[in-house]
Amino acid sequence: MTSPPVFSRRSLLRGAVGTGAVAALSGCSSVLSGLTTAGEPANTLQFWDLFGGGDGLRMQSMLDVYRKQNPGVSLSATTFNWGNPYYTKLSLATVGDKPPDVAVAHLTRAKSMIEGGLLQELETDALERAGLTPDKFNERAWAAGLVDGKAYAIPMDTHPFVMFYNTDICKKAGLLDANGVIKPLKGEAAFLDAMRKAKQVTGGYAGAIALGTEIVTAWRAFQSLYAQLGGEMLADEGTKVVIDDAKALRALTFLRQLTQSGLFPKPPTTRVRSPTSPPGGRRSCSRASGRSRRSRTRRRRSRWRCSRTCSTRGRTPARPTRTRSSSRRVRSSRRTGSTGR
Repeated sequence: MTSPPVFSRRSLLRGAVGTGAVAALSGCSSVLSGLTTAGEPANTLQFWDLFGGGDGLRMQSMLDVYRKQNPGVSLSATTFNWGNPYYTKLSLATVGDKPPDVAVAHLTRAKSMIEGGLLQELETDALERAGLTPDKFNERAWAAGLVDGKAYAIPMDTHPFVMFYNTDICKKAGLLDANGVIKPLKGEAAFLDAMRKAKQVTGGYAGAIALGTEIVTAWRAFQSLYAQLGGEMLADEGTKVVIDDAKALRALTFLRQLTQSGLFPKPPTTRVRSPTSPPGGRRSCSRASGRSRRSRTRRRRSRWRCSRTCSTRGRTPARPTRTRSSSRRVRSSRRTGSTGR
């Protein structure tokens, strides 16, 4: 008996290596209903993903390779917008018994879908036939995707922090071994000592961390150090917060020390601008103060109108001027319903 087409289709995942995972979905009527989509030929594979930019280009090249290697399978690939809309559509399609055969999901999302019975278990013999054995993947990435020891998804990518170093500077600082490779830096003290030696060579900064003003990269830097100390954030399937204050403080202190000591440059800081504030700083275009509720409302409306003008025209509008009599006339017209003429 020949193997079902689904297992050969899963060779789409061949070579992939965890925050991202690829999973086979099952419809609600039966476990195998997710392997074929209603109305599609038996040799059609439906694949959903949410990749854009550089990730999207790489994914497209992977799909092109699959099509060349599997001419007998019609691959239908669809890319959706990143985030909640994608997962909502994915879940609804699966519950409605019209899921894609294979889909990409973040690991945290995949586990919740497993709990909801939306993913099909990937059995060991099927994975072996497709060449997707655990030894082909990063050990920690593979283990993170297991639920009760069972595989429901294939690790696809992860987000490591990688240290690049200038060999000329490190050689002068005595940080390279006989093979020209940087010596192991174990622990905070060893790392800081190496940075001080590099700083003496450069006369400036010793290094830098690629942190922008967005939150996620800074979180990953902290989480990486915190996890190395054995710290955990959540327990009991995410229902309990178990932050270790001592370990968290140690990780934050280390990061702070890198900039306070002048070894690393301080990350850029930006002021969070209110949606009603014009670009380039705070510019008030409203009239003089008043303490009544009507005055405060009028000022807010005026400020909003001026902010929109600033943001669309790129310049500061002139301060509006009104005479006392004109202000009275406007207020009078609001009370009487006249035009003020």
